[in-house]
Amino acid sequence: MSKWEDTITTWDNLAHITFAEATTSDIDLITASEDRSDISYVATWDHNATPDTITVNRFYFDGYTDILKQNTLTHEIGHSLGLGHSYLENIMYYMVYGATTLGDQDLWDYHYLCDN
Repeated sequence: MSKWEDTITTWDNLAHITFAEATTSDIDLITASEDRSDISYVATWDHNATPDTITVNRFYFDGYTDILKQNTLTHEIGHSLGLGHSYLENIMYYMVYGATTLGDQDLWDYHYLCDN
């Protein structure tokens, strides 16, 4: 995934958490076992999996621009960090086309969770 490392950097730069290679993980990134045109999601986060899993549906994802790929992955990692959906102009909105940086509400929510 070409935009995975850019996505990690977005969250890593905020402190409190560090993404690193390890023999065991808290979050796994996987692709769906097949391209699924019959489902509507591009990517989804599953907190019931062990470890937490972000699954990418390549049917849609492969056609995305690099910006949309990074946006999608940043959004799903935000969920894995505890953030819910947010307001327009934020990564944690349902979909923010063209954004690769965190919005004001994204940052406020992140720091509220991590600073307390």
